[in-house]
Amino acid sequence: MSFIRLNNSITLFRFLLLIPFVWFASKWGERDRWCTNQTLSLISRFEGFFPKAYLCPAGVPTIGFGHVVEDNENFSGIHLAQDEALELLRSDLVSANDIRPYLKDPDSLAPHQLDAITSLTYNMGHPEIGHSFLIKHINENNIEAAYDFFAPWRGIGDKIVPGLAKRRLVELMVFANRPLDPKSNL
Repeated sequence: MSFIRLNNSITLFRFLLLIPFVWFASKWGERDRWCTNQTLSLISRFEGFFPKAYLCPAGVPTIGFGHVVEDNENFSGIHLAQDEALELLRSDLVSANDIRPYLKDPDSLAPHQLDAITSLTYNMGHPEIGHSFLIKHINENNIEAAYDFFAPWRGIGDKIVPGLAKRRLVELMVFANRPLDPKSNL
């Protein structure tokens, strides 16, 4: 009988970060559909990499690529490596994929649509997105009408936040499978 052996190249911390990710992969069997390189690239691009814990603009303790530090976690004094932050992001995508129950037929969506929805859900949270007109239109297979419902998630309250507006525009472009102009500032 073989057991998992931790060597010098894999820390216990990294191993523990993989547990929710492995559970998700075994549960859904389609991890790659919900956690593609484009998904990771899209999210990490807008979240930015922060190796040390900090308070985000909403006053929430955050580290890595937008990982919200939970009450039972302690990242004070820790300098996260980028690969550790990516593993943390992958494990966080498990909860971003809690959007699945809100989708009538998630398997009917194209990979680029899943990338955009996963990025939006990671940023805004699944309860908010799950009960949105965006998901309503997707569930009614009215994809073009869904395009209009990325815009409401551009701000905080009634105030449009330029960074969120830019992110929603890029997510919309990805969702609609529209190429981004490499010369643009998006």
